[in-house]
This record gives sequence, structure tokens and C-alpha cells, in this order.
Amino acid sequence: MKEQLKKFLKDGDPWEKMATDTHGLFIVKVPGPKKNPEKGRLMLEVIPVDENNKPRKRKGLYLSDKETFIQYFDLLNDDNITKILMTIEEVNPVKQNKPLKKLKME
Repeated sequence: MKEQLKKFLKDGDPWEKMATDTHGLFIVKVPGPKKNPEKGRLMLEVIPVDENNKPRKRKGLYLSDKETFIQYFDLLNDDNITKILMTIEEVNPVKQNKPLKKLKME
């Protein structure tokens, strides 16, 4: 795995994604600053996916170190997050899936 990641860091294009064996986890090559683009680095993107491993959102959560992961983990496991989200769901308007309009060919 380490050698694959080294090669991806060296040869990957900026913002290129590499899939992993776990759906919803991707390795992303983040470019370096404009003055030093070769100083790019790899980050782990955590993003909800559909059954085909295609992202359901435009952007996910980017992690580059274990300490940040632990902080997110603690935050997301807090009991208050569930209470807050349940209340937000009650307050937000209900999503209505409108049928797709179809062009009539005449």
C-alpha cells in the first residue's frame, strides 16, 4: 500500500481520486501551493456513496492525519449530534421529489 501511495503522490494529477476497497473512502492528491505545486500531498476523502460507489455529494470530509480523524470521530459520536439532527429534520421542510418533466416531440 505504501508504495502505491508514493507512486500516486508522484504521478497523480491534482485532485485525482484513487478508490479504496471500502466504499466511501477515496485517496485524493491535493496540489501544493502555486509557488511549489510539487509539494502536493495525499488526503483521505470520506464521502457517502451510492450502491455503485459513486459519491452522493460533491465534496466529502478530507482527512490528512490521525489526530483530526479522532477529533471528528469524537464529535460525530457525541449524543447531542443525533438530537440536533433529529430536530433539524423536524424543522426543515419535507423534500418532495417532483417528477421529471418530459419534452414532447412534435
